[in-house]
Amino acid sequence: MATSIASGLSKRGEHIRVMPNPPLSAAHFKCVANAYDPVKNPKGMVNLGSSENHLCYDLISEKFKDPKMHCIEPWMMQYCNTRGIIQLRQAIGDYLTMKNKTSTPVKPENLSVCNGVETLIAALMTVLCDPGDGFLCPAPIYGGVRNDLQRTAMVNFVPVHLSSQ
Repeated sequence: MATSIASGLSKRGEHIRVMPNPPLSAAHFKCVANAYDPVKNPKGMVNLGSSENHLCYDLISEKFKDPKMHCIEPWMMQYCNTRGIIQLRQAIGDYLTMKNKTSTPVKPENLSVCNGVETLIAALMTVLCDPGDGFLCPAPIYGGVRNDLQRTAMVNFVPVHLSSQ
């Protein structure tokens, strides 16, 4: 694999290193550094550009407080299947089967779990596309998708504008 002499990185790694931080990411970290708090920082910033779990904390926190959720087993602290813990993939498969009323069950071996949409998009585009390929994507869509495709996978974002008609 060819490497960049200056950085010792591969061509893809060098591409990622020199790409500017996208505006959405820059705004996110600016908000994190100066987060609004009604008492401690009333002139701080509120991030309206990111959808994060804290937006539904009241719902999620109740579930985590449930004693049945406190079931850490020793095996959970070790490396697991890189496609996600089988019990999680089974639960997702069962939910998708029930919710979508599929004629055949969604099997856990046909699912992979990533820790976020950016990781998922980068992984899929890195293995499914070659650098320079185009990826048709419905538009409008989350603003970070273009960056996710171009930054890591070096795949071109091709918006397909849709309408409700």
